[in-house]
Amino acid sequence: DSMTSIKMDMSIPESILLTGLPERCGSSILSDTSTTWFYHFYNIDIFKYDYNQFNSIYGSIPYIMSFSYGGTIFSGFYWNNPSETFISLKSTNEGKQLIFLSESGIFDFSIFASLNLEHYYKSMNEYVGQSPIPNIFSIGYHQSRFSYDDLNEVKIIDKKFDEYEIPYDSIWLDIDHTDNKKYFTYDIKKFPKEETKNFFVDLNNKGRKIVVILDPHIKVDNWYPVYYKSKNNYFIKKEDSIDFIGKCWSGDSSFLDFFNKETINFWKNLIIKKDNYFHTGVNNIHIWNDMNEPSVFKISRNTLPKNTIVKYNSQNYEQREIHNLYGYFMHKASYEALLEKYENKIRPFILTRSFYIGSHKYSAMWTGDTKSNFDSLKNTISMMITLSISGYSFTGCDIGGFAEEGSINLYKRWYQNGVFYPFFRGHSHESVLRREIWLFHENDFISIKKAIIIRYNLIPYIYTQFYLNYNTGMPIIKPLWFLDNSELALSEFADIEYFFGNGILVRPVLNENEDKNNKINIFLPENYRWYDFYDYNEIESNKKNKKVEYEINNDKIGAFIKGGEIITKKMRLRRSIQKMKKDPLTIIITLNLENKSEGIIYFDDEESLEYQKGKYSILKIYYEKYEIDFEWIKYDYPVDNNIEKIIILGEKDELFNKKEIKAELIMIKKKINNLEIIPDYKGKKIEIIRLNKYKMTDIQKIIFK
Repeated sequence: DSMTSIKMDMSIPESILLTGLPERCGSSILSDTSTTWFYHFYNIDIFKYDYNQFNSIYGSIPYIMSFSYGGTIFSGFYWNNPSETFISLKSTNEGKQLIFLSESGIFDFSIFASLNLEHYYKSMNEYVGQSPIPNIFSIGYHQSRFSYDDLNEVKIIDKKFDEYEIPYDSIWLDIDHTDNKKYFTYDIKKFPKEETKNFFVDLNNKGRKIVVILDPHIKVDNWYPVYYKSKNNYFIKKEDSIDFIGKCWSGDSSFLDFFNKETINFWKNLIIKKDNYFHTGVNNIHIWNDMNEPSVFKISRNTLPKNTIVKYNSQNYEQREIHNLYGYFMHKASYEALLEKYENKIRPFILTRSFYIGSHKYSAMWTGDTKSNFDSLKNTISMMITLSISGYSFTGCDIGGFAEEGSINLYKRWYQNGVFYPFFRGHSHESVLRREIWLFHENDFISIKKAIIIRYNLIPYIYTQFYLNYNTGMPIIKPLWFLDNSELALSEFADIEYFFGNGILVRPVLNENEDKNNKINIFLPENYRWYDFYDYNEIESNKKNKKVEYEINNDKIGAFIKGGEIITKKMRLRRSIQKMKKDPLTIIITLNLENKSEGIIYFDDEESLEYQKGKYSILKIYYEKYEIDFEWIKYDYPVDNNIEKIIILGEKDELFNKKEIKAELIMIKKKINNLEIIPDYKGKKIEIIRLNKYKMTDIQKIIFK
């Protein structure tokens, strides 16, 4: 009944912290609302949004996570209601009190609880569904702008990346590639059919992809086939059953009803059969769903009126009852269509702006129309934390901010931070100056290029983190207080430091003073060893468990490897990730307080769905007592990579007190004595080099003597 609201009160005893409730541009730690406003969920389009702890923007995941009893009990709550929702929070001596209030819909409330995070996220993963391992190109660098004017300009962009030896994996076509904002069309004067198709083939040969924008608003034009086939059939209606017409990029537009199965099938057929758009035989085109709250210009709240009508399972519902699900059903349909188009052989990549519970199964998301300033860079961190811990790990933002002019120092620092985002895309508004990185001053260009190359060096590590997210549900972006719930971790550093995967703690440069002075304040939890990500030097113990000043430079932000973790890299410079596939690995082994280290490397074909049938391999690496053990705990995909170099950080003085450090390689059928070693006695580092002449799958052990 659309006239019936739903309300629930609950208490969480001994709760010390509440987090979640994305998507908000506010702190990841939820604050008391008793004297302020409610947490509000209603997906709308907000251009250049500012910090606001309480109002949602493009997407909604009404999920709260609680730490209770000193951080020993983890509990989570899903309020699964897609109508406009308000949540209030009050702190008391006994814990937290919550009130959930939704305008309409049904009562659907789920609770999780556990004594450890691993079990907690395993249960959550089973409930909301696994995040698929993405097509590996999608974790590379994406180049975009609103908009590139014509095919010649796109070709120049691609050529410049090669000329300046900068790797990238996809170039994006925003709305101006279309014929007068009519989706599924090209402006044939700017993008001639055969020339465009040939360029897409050329990109494919380089291992690169195209991402095209498809929005839900359809231009009102009876000469436009997508419109006249949808008219009176597939659009959202007004109360009088006439198609709703509103303003958007296409001018007068109607909005596809993605709740209607017939509309979904129509949409899928456009993607599957539109050979003049998704060119036959070209399998490197992926999809960007924007404006899918849906956005409506020049109207109250910039979205559909609440009394417009959608059809679900042959029944009519008002928009007010299901609004927050609109984007979900759109990008789900896009994913399923692309999957079918590519005959279930290629993992589709979809980027969405609007989302709901479960969107992580079908798409990546980005944080929309951010401003180009340091505050927005900082706010993005807390936004990614809340999204990731709420089950949505494949997140990112427009590097440099979308709108307004920023400083070159901002762009440089944002790229350096973006290296440690799950989704890494440069994108900007048409009104700002061009930002292709070769347009910057030489020193800044070199710094940004170095950052992009570091991203590509880290691809094996990042890809393994996506496997772990798929397999265990553990988020890729993790808050500092997952590891340490001391006062500083829960307050000053809660929204400015985060873990990227299991092994890398990131503290970005967050204001002009930090950038100018090349100094930042950091917090490194005690009971762990920490190593500088860039030079591998161990951080002194007197800098742990307190706020300390840390020196950075033009090419370096705060990034630290947690002792006991293994970081895998590929160091060869290629055009794209696909061209790196068989490159040798560099393995960084960092020792913990017990002088041990352990980690895995994940391998599959990187683009098909065969991994879901078990066709993948996992190499476990374990270091203890001067020995490195290699164990294939699963080998169901043929691995062609070898190891190029192993770097061990933090070994004890006993090993370095020897006149000569030697190492023996034990393989399946033979032993190799006197491996080539470069010891760093001062920095307590050991490099084993030129290992790529030995087949990695035959290596069992390396022993130092």
